Amino acid sequence: MKPRKLYPGELAFIIFLGIISILAFILSLQMFLKDPSLSSQGAFPLLTTSVMLLMELLMLWEMRKCERAVEKGTSLSGKLTEVVHTLFPGKIPLIMAYVLIYAILLPIVGFIPATYVFLWGSMVTLNRSKILQSLLISGGVLVFIYVIFQFIFKVILP
Repeated sequence: MKPRKLYPGELAFIIFLGIISILAFILSLQMFLKDPSLSSQGAFPLLTTSVMLLMELLMLWEMRKCERAVEKGTSLSGKLTEVVHTLFPGKIPLIMAYVLIYAILLPIVGFIPATYVFLWGSMVTLNRSKILQSLLISGGVLVFIYVIFQFIFKVILP
């Protein structure tokens, strides 16, 4: 059986999780050493982080057989670019930007205008051919959300 090829950034992410697991293990060991009994507050975290470390080691052991995701000799910027394109394909970065803009606009302009702009922008981005239809659907969805939350659930919207 031919070994699989690693995804870009997979090895770095496993190493990052390993570092987090080591830190969590140290903290749980400190908790356990204060009261070294099976019913202490540090017993379960110590067991859990031990399993996490074991799994990290097993994953690293299995990864040694895998082909590298990026060719040797590729620059660091080239590697980072490939990882970013793998993690955020297509229109995902644009939608993430819309969510960030929505979070910024919400306290400034309020729920109705911010939500309308977010819904409309997302629909236009995902389906560019129907701009007018997106305007109408965004309005309809916004009215529906407003009626449900404001009048039925009695939730005060921002």
